[in-house]
Amino acid sequence: MEWLRHISGLQWSCPIVVVLWGLRLWNAWHAVRALEAFDDACCRWLAKVGSVTDKSLTEIVPRAVRLMRSAGQTAGVMDVAESIGYGQVAARQADVLAQLPSPLGAVYYRYKRTQARAVGVYKERIRENFSLRFWLGFAVFLPRHALEYLGASPDATAVKVLNVVWWIAGAVTIVFEHYRHTVVQAIIDGLRQSP
Repeated sequence: MEWLRHISGLQWSCPIVVVLWGLRLWNAWHAVRALEAFDDACCRWLAKVGSVTDKSLTEIVPRAVRLMRSAGQTAGVMDVAESIGYGQVAARQADVLAQLPSPLGAVYYRYKRTQARAVGVYKERIRENFSLRFWLGFAVFLPRHALEYLGASPDATAVKVLNVVWWIAGAVTIVFEHYRHTVVQAIIDGLRQSP
């Protein structure tokens, strides 16, 4: 275990940062490809809407909708009128993304706008991966990002308190870096001597 004392925190964190960078880049790139493939499938389906029901399209709709929503994009709701027979019409409000695939032009155009914005969000995330400013902000607010990922609100008091604790721990680590070896050795010696 002697070698463990000589490895600095930076050496441990570099592989973790590289893995995080790669995963973030891969996820964003894959989301762009999936949304573009879904859009192509929608266009093919719309071209043959009178004659063909594309089962594969309906199977990928939930994933495409999830990707658009995780990009923070919603198409909203729209008024829909449907014939229910005997000259009766039912009017209701429907979520646009829940209507996919739909031959209605209004649904398609609102979906297309939402899909284009979601692709833009993911392309921006790809560009952010190469920005030092983004990664510095990510490191400074690491507890907030971790808790957001777990579902906590970024405005919660606990998130803010953990960020302050993170900053204090970082400052203490930087200030006492050259004393680290002595302090760790004293703690280990103290643990060995305690009954």
